[in-house]
Amino acid sequence: MAATEEAEQVEGRLYTWGVGQYGRLGLGDEEDQSEPKQVPALRVKGVRFVTASCFHTCAVTADGRLYTWGLGGFGRLGHGDRLKKVVPKAVASLFGKEVQLVSCGYLHTMAVTTDGQLYTWGGNRHGQLGHGSTSNELLPREVASLEGKNVKLISCGYFHSACVTDEGHIYTWGCGGFGRLGHGERQKRVKPKAVAALYGRNMRAISAGYQHTAAVTADGQVYTWGGNVHGQLGHGNLTNEIVPRALPMLEGQNVRMIACGAHHTAALTASAQVYTWGMNNCGQLGHGDKVDSSAPKLLSALKSKPVAKVMCGYLHSAAILGDGKLYLWGDMDYGRAQRPSTSPTHIDDLTQCRMACCGDYHITVIAEAQG
Repeated sequence: MAATEEAEQVEGRLYTWGVGQYGRLGLGDEEDQSEPKQVPALRVKGVRFVTASCFHTCAVTADGRLYTWGLGGFGRLGHGDRLKKVVPKAVASLFGKEVQLVSCGYLHTMAVTTDGQLYTWGGNRHGQLGHGSTSNELLPREVASLEGKNVKLISCGYFHSACVTDEGHIYTWGCGGFGRLGHGERQKRVKPKAVAALYGRNMRAISAGYQHTAAVTADGQVYTWGGNVHGQLGHGNLTNEIVPRALPMLEGQNVRMIACGAHHTAALTASAQVYTWGMNNCGQLGHGDKVDSSAPKLLSALKSKPVAKVMCGYLHSAAILGDGKLYLWGDMDYGRAQRPSTSPTHIDDLTQCRMACCGDYHITVIAEAQG
C-alpha cells in the first residue's frame, strides 16, 4: 500500500477520484468523484511521485517539494497541526530538502530526501515513526538511528514501517503483531532493526500491508512474512510467519515489483506477468470471482498485455501498461463512486498514465494527458 520502487522522473499531471471525505482527493471539497479529476492546486506543477493511504494523500512535485492533504489527525500531514486540508499544502519544514520518496500509513507518513535521509511524522502508538518512543510527531523528524545509511526504498504499513538502504538491507519497526516485522518475534520495535534473515540479500523492492510484509531480492526472489489469515503470504496455507520465507511458487519468475494491499498481494515479473493472492471478497485479485487464494495465481486477463506497474489498495488493485493504459479492479470505495469489478477494467478517461497509487478508498494517478 505504498512505495516499493525508487522514484522515477515521470513528471505529469495529477488526477484523483473516489471517496472525497476528509478532503483526501485534494479537490477543495469533500465530494465523491466517479471519474478522474485533475487536482487544481497542482495544475501548474509537474508531479513526479504520489502515494495515498486511508485518510491522506501525498505528492512530490518536479522541484522536490512535498505536498500533503486529507485528514490531519495525529499530525499525519506534517504541517505542525492536526487540521484537515482539502487542498494540497507544501510541508514547510522540509523546504530546502529535495524529497525523493514518500509513503503513507494509517496514521503516519515517511519521506526520503535525495541524499537518503529518512523523515517520519504522525501517529506513533506502536513506535512506527522509529524515533525510540511512542510520542506522536506533528512535523517531519529525521530518524536518527538511520542517519548515514542512505535509505533508497520505504513502505508504510498500517502500524509498521519498512525501508531498504543502498546496501540492500531491510529495516523494519513499529507494531510486531503477527510477526509483520520479520524479526522472529511479535514484539513492538520503536527503532529500526535490520531483518536478520534477509541481511546481505540485496533487496530491490519492499511493501507493507496491514498485517504482512513482502520483499523482493535483486535476483527476483519473493519473501513474505506476518499475518496470513487470508493467504496473503502466498505459501499455500493460512499460517502466520514471524520470519521472512521465500515464495517457491514464484521461484524463477524474476519478480521485479511487489505490492501489498490490506490482506492481498500482487507481484509483477520481468516478463510483464501479474500474479495475485490473498483476500478476494471484493474481487481485488482480478480473477473474475470472489474466492480467496492462498497461493499466487496468474492474472489471466492481463496475460497478453505489457504490464509495467501493479498497485494494491484496501479492497482494490490497479495496473499500468507500458503504453500508459490504466486498469482497475476490486471495490475502490464500497461502490460509492466507482462500480466494483472482479476483473481488470480499462479506465479510458486517462491516457499516458505513468504512476498510480491506491489509497483505501480512492486512487491517484500521474498522467501526461486526459482523454
